[in-house]
Amino acid sequence: MAIMTALLTCPQNCLVSIYTDSQSSIQLLENKTQYLNTRKKFKIKNFSIISSIQHIIDTLSLKITLHKIKAHSGNGFNDLADNLAKSASAEILAINPSSIKLHSTISFNQQIVDHPLRSFIKIISHSQTINKWRTQPILAKIIPPNTSINWTYTEFCLSLSNYSMFTERNSHFYHGSLLSFKYEILHNTLPTIKILTRNYPTLLPPNLNCLYCNQYPENITHLFTCHVNPSTSLIPWSTIQQIVTLSISNWYSPSQQTKILQRLQPLLLSNFNNISPITLAVGIIPYSLSDSIHSILKSHKKSSLILHYISYNLITFYYKEIWLPRCSLFNSWLRQNNINLKNKTSNQTYPSITVTQQNSTRNSIPLNYPTNSHLTLINNFIETGSNFLLPR
Repeated sequence: MAIMTALLTCPQNCLVSIYTDSQSSIQLLENKTQYLNTRKKFKIKNFSIISSIQHIIDTLSLKITLHKIKAHSGNGFNDLADNLAKSASAEILAINPSSIKLHSTISFNQQIVDHPLRSFIKIISHSQTINKWRTQPILAKIIPPNTSINWTYTEFCLSLSNYSMFTERNSHFYHGSLLSFKYEILHNTLPTIKILTRNYPTLLPPNLNCLYCNQYPENITHLFTCHVNPSTSLIPWSTIQQIVTLSISNWYSPSQQTKILQRLQPLLLSNFNNISPITLAVGIIPYSLSDSIHSILKSHKKSSLILHYISYNLITFYYKEIWLPRCSLFNSWLRQNNINLKNKTSNQTYPSITVTQQNSTRNSIPLNYPTNSHLTLINNFIETGSNFLLPR
């Protein structure tokens, strides 16, 4: 857009030298995209801008030369252009579709789709899927009441592809197990004793409680907070703080590190606003936490990485230090009582109880998110080209 507006100020039949730090813009302009067929044009991002630039060059008979310069290298004119771009109005310039040499244009809500068509359809389809998933009533059991959730950061923490940064220590198979563990907690399908007694009513005693305390039924909440199990009080907050500090030191200069760590200190000391560690472990990120971190780091990418580190280390702790030892303990208990859950027809010690459930209407719990808001986010994606706020 900056190149296009600069060319609009040029007189006819002149030589123009453009210095830019955008290598992609240079490649698109040098590839003569006006000669591509319609199918290939739909695969180019910002084709309306590229086509408009070609239209201006042809109309004014300009001869342009493009020069690549290094970004943030102390070039005075480049820094001046960056500052002007940052201070410019947020109003978006409209492009006349007649300058786009296509047989037809793709539009969504009366706006031209200026993105690769296949990826755009994939994004809006995934957006609707995520929108349906996050309005499930079952998620209300893990999300604290009256808590606004940042679903963009949450979706980042729940994506298996973002676990690739941890492959040095663990395999992809392990990360798949870890992610399944997350989803079982979120959907309340983790095979706790309470769930197992419901699924195997004839093999397990109906009053079987937590194997550690033998006082309360073992559901997900009690599993991770049982006061008799010493591991539940060993949440590795100090390790997480060290990882956050190390990440900050890798991203910023020493002078910047000191300022950022001073501002992060209250968050670190409060264990991230005293948000439930189980909520953070499964990747549910409240706006209160994401906004606090983003206001300090001023970067969505770095903020999402910090939150991902926190979630990953917490879920690793719950999986290795609590869930796996509990599974070993439960398997030992099964062997001692000669119970084989794989064979549902043997050792039916307890009579089967038939429970008649009354028909009830399940009302959807809104979870502080309107169901039609993804349309607004898609419009923002078309206008600004940024899909960070759009569920992917």
